[in-house]
Amino acid sequence: MSPGSDTFTVPAGTTTVTVTVVGAGAGGGGGASAASRPGYGGGAGGVAVCVVSGLAGQTLTLTVAGAGSGGGAGPNGAGGAAGSGNDPGTAGLPNPLPALQDGGGGGGGGASTVTTAGAFGLRPGAGGGGAGSGNAMGVAASLGIGGPGGQAGSVNGGAGGIGAPGRGGGAGCDPGLLSGFGIVSRSLTNGAYGSGTSGGAAFAVPAGCGAAAQGGNGGTSAAGSPGQRGCVIITLA
Repeated sequence: MSPGSDTFTVPAGTTTVTVTVVGAGAGGGGGASAASRPGYGGGAGGVAVCVVSGLAGQTLTLTVAGAGSGGGAGPNGAGGAAGSGNDPGTAGLPNPLPALQDGGGGGGGGASTVTTAGAFGLRPGAGGGGAGSGNAMGVAASLGIGGPGGQAGSVNGGAGGIGAPGRGGGAGCDPGLLSGFGIVSRSLTNGAYGSGTSGGAAFAVPAGCGAAAQGGNGGTSAAGSPGQRGCVIITLA
C-alpha cells in the first residue's frame, strides 16, 4: 500500500486481527557548502505489532505515512518537506543566514495508524522518525533544524536534531477507551536514531513492507537523502 489512507472491513467470524504498523523515516540534513561539514542522518520510524480481539465487523481506516524529505545543501539550505499522513511530520527549518553556509534540516517522517470510528476507538500507531539537522561551516550547531516526526495519538514521533542526528519514532497499541477491543499481545520497537551522517536503521520491519522506516542519510556538500515510507499490514485469524 502506497502512502495514503484506505478502509478495510474485518469479516464476521474473525477471532483476532494482527495489526502491523510501521512509521516513516525522516530525511537527512543538508550538508554545508564545505565537504567537511556533512548533514546529520534522520531517525527511523517505529514498529508496532498488535494482536487485537473483538474487531469482527469493524471498519478499519489504514493510514500509511509518507517519508520526510532531505534538507537542502548550503549555503542556502532549504528545509526538507514533512512526511505525509493523518499525523504528519514537521518540515525542517531552512538556513536563515547564508553566511554560515548551513544546510537545511530534513523533514520529519509521518506516523502510520490503524483506527476504528469514534474519538475513543482503536488506535495502534507507529511514530515517524525525527529529521537530522543540517551542518554549518565552522559552527557547532546548524540553524537548519530537523523537523520532528509525526505523533500517533499518545505515541511520540522522534525529535528533530539540533546540530545532531534525528531520533527514532515510538510505537504503541492503544485499544481505545471503553472500546470493547482487547490487546491479546503486542511487540513494540522504537525506531533507531540517526548516527552521525547515517540514517537510523529499520528494525523489526516485516519482509512484506519492503523498504520502509529507514531514516535518510545526511548530505555531503549536497542535499540530504529522503527517508523511507511507512507500512501497514493486516493479518486475520
